[in-house]
Amino acid sequence: MGKGQSKTRTVSFDNESSGIIDISEDVVSRLKRDMQKERELQKKEAREIQKQQPIIAAPVHQQAPTIIYHGAPTTTAMQVRKEKEAELFANDQYWANRLKNQESEFLKNSKIMEQEFNDTLSEVKKRFATPSIASQLPPCQDLKSKIIECYRKNPTETLKCSSEVREFLDCVNSARIKAVDAKQKPAPSA
Repeated sequence: MGKGQSKTRTVSFDNESSGIIDISEDVVSRLKRDMQKERELQKKEAREIQKQQPIIAAPVHQQAPTIIYHGAPTTTAMQVRKEKEAELFANDQYWANRLKNQESEFLKNSKIMEQEFNDTLSEVKKRFATPSIASQLPPCQDLKSKIIECYRKNPTETLKCSSEVREFLDCVNSARIKAVDAKQKPAPSA
């Protein structure tokens, strides 16, 4: 340890067979323990998987196999089907009720709109009431036909028809006055 240099130590084993490695008994025992622990872990995992997987009973008289789960309650296909049918029925009921509500709203709105239309129609008829046929014709039609007949009889002497023209003008003026008076008077309210 002192002043001198260390020498490299060389250890050699006589290996009678080449390609074979010699190991000590301690290494062998450690490897065996590790392998045994690994096997025990695999067995535990296999047991846990078996607990989670269903146990299928042997079929009797060719009946459907009975599935039994450990721990959790079982749900059969019939129960799942009933639940789905109940959900579908509830969904159908929801949409049927919604459709009925929409129809009732539509009928209510259409009645309101029909009533408003009828009210507006009656108001328009009242405001723009058409007068009777007699009042729609131009006034003094009989005097007009007399003037035309007179002009045909006297095509070159029109002054002979002056009395008919005067009568026609008086008739038209009186009709104008009546029309203006009728518009100025307020209509009687109903």
